[in-house]
Amino acid sequence: KCSSVVRGYKYKCNGKQRQRATLYNGCTGSSNACSTSSAYYNMSAYANYGAVCGTYQTCSAASNGSSATCKSYIDLYTYSLTTNKTTYKAGESVTLTYAVKNNGDLASGTWGYRVYGSTSSANTATGKTTLYTYNSNSSLAKNAVKTFKLTNIKIPSNAKAGTYYIHFWADYAKAKAEYSESNNWRSVKVTITPPQCTSGVCCDANTK
Repeated sequence: KCSSVVRGYKYKCNGKQRQRATLYNGCTGSSNACSTSSAYYNMSAYANYGAVCGTYQTCSAASNGSSATCKSYIDLYTYSLTTNKTTYKAGESVTLTYAVKNNGDLASGTWGYRVYGSTSSANTATGKTTLYTYNSNSSLAKNAVKTFKLTNIKIPSNAKAGTYYIHFWADYAKAKAEYSESNNWRSVKVTITPPQCTSGVCCDANTK
């Protein structure tokens, strides 16, 4: 039982300075505070006990006699994806512009991406057609952004008329240890129109 508050979470118990573990054997950060106990510990057991973790780090709480630590990651974030227009014909080329940022605290190293086409908006590769793959993007430093325009994406010539989604997936093979894999994917909706007809005869048999 503590007789008096000395300062903040500090208490004087039975003549010894003691400290709440929630403050002194964990990590604090803007979004990932780390704590494992609300017990009281002798202050001398936690030399260099604290650590302040960033938003894109994870925390390992201190144990008796050791300090807390923060682990850094890369974090590839696809925050923009656009096409040069919204309506295409089967077999037509698409100009796709993407922007990827490394939110993490470490340089990404060489990374890859894949472009898919599908009638589904779901963020999964299942049931999707691969349109393009590239695996040699240069490393992105912390907070660096890569914006690039792809002009060699082509709508399959056998695509039927309807609504489709073009998906961009950074680090599609999950080759990087990232803080989060959930922000690597972005998609944009496009429409495939029926083929043009001349003299009542359609030039393509894929029309619905």
